Amino acid sequence: MKKILFVSYYFPPYGIPVGYLRVYKIAKFLKENGFDVLVFSNKGENKINTKIGNEFNIIWVENEPISSSFKKLGLVNYLAWPDRRISFFIKGYSKFKEVLKSFSPDYVFITAPPFSTLLFSLFVPKNKLIVDFRDIWSYDALELIKSPIQKFLTNIFEKYVIKKSKFCIVLNSLAKEYLEKKHMTNKIIVIPQFYDSSIKVNSENGKNKELTIGYFGTIDRRQGLVKVLREIDRLSLNIKVIIYGVSTDETIRDIQKFSFIEYKGAIGFEEIPKVNVDVLLITLDRIKGYEIITKNKAKELLALRKPMFAVIPKDGIMYKEFLEIENVYLADIDNNQEIKETILKLYEDWENKKLLIPKNIEIYKDTVVLPKILSLIENKL
Repeated sequence: MKKILFVSYYFPPYGIPVGYLRVYKIAKFLKENGFDVLVFSNKGENKINTKIGNEFNIIWVENEPISSSFKKLGLVNYLAWPDRRISFFIKGYSKFKEVLKSFSPDYVFITAPPFSTLLFSLFVPKNKLIVDFRDIWSYDALELIKSPIQKFLTNIFEKYVIKKSKFCIVLNSLAKEYLEKKHMTNKIIVIPQFYDSSIKVNSENGKNKELTIGYFGTIDRRQGLVKVLREIDRLSLNIKVIIYGVSTDETIRDIQKFSFIEYKGAIGFEEIPKVNVDVLLITLDRIKGYEIITKNKAKELLALRKPMFAVIPKDGIMYKEFLEIENVYLADIDNNQEIKETILKLYEDWENKKLLIPKNIEIYKDTVVLPKILSLIENKL
């Protein structure tokens, strides 16, 4: 039996679902396919009420990140590297080395961000390392790097990690092209975010008395959510928007000013299928690095087989992916008129019971995507 050690800062029940669902599902798939799976993770940040994760043996490191207020100090902000969650590595590296010795894994799977988690790769033998880049650390437009010192260290370490790995996973073709060109490597593989095909869809939910739109995910200014809500408010239609998620800034106060909003707080992903909504809302503002960003939640929600309303930058990779899926209500986040017209079309289709369902979703199905990882590990690709 092959052994694989997963290293992830986030793992259920600790952390936000966007940080742990992908690695959890990959670990679960490999366990179901004969691997002896052990998880090494951080305990102590944002515990979520969820039922998943209990099926694994987990080595926890009790730790809290470095205070964000301390990190905001000017000099520290420009010298500190890689991020304030480096405390996980500092507190956990000794235990990690013990686990490597006692468990003796055939492979070590490390997922990032936070990018400081990649420091554990220092102790992993060459070609036993598998890296999952959920974001691209060195991509300049994201502005994750604040100083020349950080950039220098990041570029050296990123190259080191890629060279040492058996292969590296990214979420989309743009990320693959960027890393391949930068590091002249053929180790970059696209494994997109996927949806859980075992989720049972509640087909008993009928048409609501008002068009009910559901938003699930992080709530902050980078999402562009307020722009969409403002256009809904101007139209004065029979619409209700239910919002589930973790708020990270004052945006939550802005959205609660709209009378048609119901804010429900955080929710475990396994509870989302029980929520009765007509349409799923996906938003992303034109933030720095938007063109390379793929929101994991957008793919995960495909499992519900519900209409999708995506308001995102028109020239980003995610817009291209939705065009390929087809039957998605799409609008450019920078075009208020287009947002308005798409809302009106959505409302008309809802009234006439003709809402579109995303079409070409099979390429993001877990039973299609996950076997590729197994084939990569077994050198079949």
